[in-house]
Amino acid sequence: SVYFSSIHYYSFYCTNRFKQGLIEANQRNLWNVKDGVGNRFMPILIPVCDRPHYLKRVLDGLIRVDGIDQTLVVISQDCAQSSITSLLTSLPSSIRTLILPHTPPYFSLPRYVDTNEYATSANIKFLLEFAFEHMLADGAILLESDLIPSVDFYRYHQWTYQNLLNINNSKILSIHSFNLQSTNSSDPYALFPRGFDSWGWSTAKTRWSWLKSQWTKYNNWDSIISRTATQYKWICLLPKLSRTRMIGLKGINVNVKLEKEKKRFEEEMYMSNKTIEYHEKTPKILSS
Repeated sequence: SVYFSSIHYYSFYCTNRFKQGLIEANQRNLWNVKDGVGNRFMPILIPVCDRPHYLKRVLDGLIRVDGIDQTLVVISQDCAQSSITSLLTSLPSSIRTLILPHTPPYFSLPRYVDTNEYATSANIKFLLEFAFEHMLADGAILLESDLIPSVDFYRYHQWTYQNLLNINNSKILSIHSFNLQSTNSSDPYALFPRGFDSWGWSTAKTRWSWLKSQWTKYNNWDSIISRTATQYKWICLLPKLSRTRMIGLKGINVNVKLEKEKKRFEEEMYMSNKTIEYHEKTPKILSS
């Protein structure tokens, strides 16, 4: 009963944090709270729980992202670990952050009964609701705390938003970042359709109502979105050149044990460490 009440608690605990976020944003002048963000920038949304060893590498990568000083990083901190808090508060002032902390119910004991998938699902949904319904952003980027972003990560999502998501009657649901087959010869301007995944992605406010209607507290929220997106003829696009590196090789739905497989993620998959020019470049949509 504690486990199931915890799941439902996560579905309703967000109201105060919405207000908290808007009050702090107004006090710090992070954006015009009355008018909303609109298309001024795409917030980068990061759900954070534990695993500080992964988070440190992600934040180090975030510091190097081109254009990071022109956006806002919104963090949902779903824990009270001092090591996590220390990492988040030590980010340089050049990165504008809004940290919204939350202490899990029942001393986090339900997570030991089963996976904390319900907590992950609730925190990602909270961040997207905050971005689209309270910040009033036109587009937003979701980066989980075990994904190292490329140098051009933010510029890539800005470019694909303007050219692919911000188009009337477009059937593109989301733009994704990860591609394990990425090499140093991969075309940085090429994308191809594939199922929805949660390894770094962006979407638009105009898609949020559909995404929200498909959200689930149970099971794998991203797998369900992928399945229903296909049924509704939505298109999810992945890049030929990966914009994230997956380092969380042991987690809720991932457990990479073989050294050969670990090497594919950590070493063999190519991710550029240079800025990429997007001005006047048009996305190339491939069949595969």
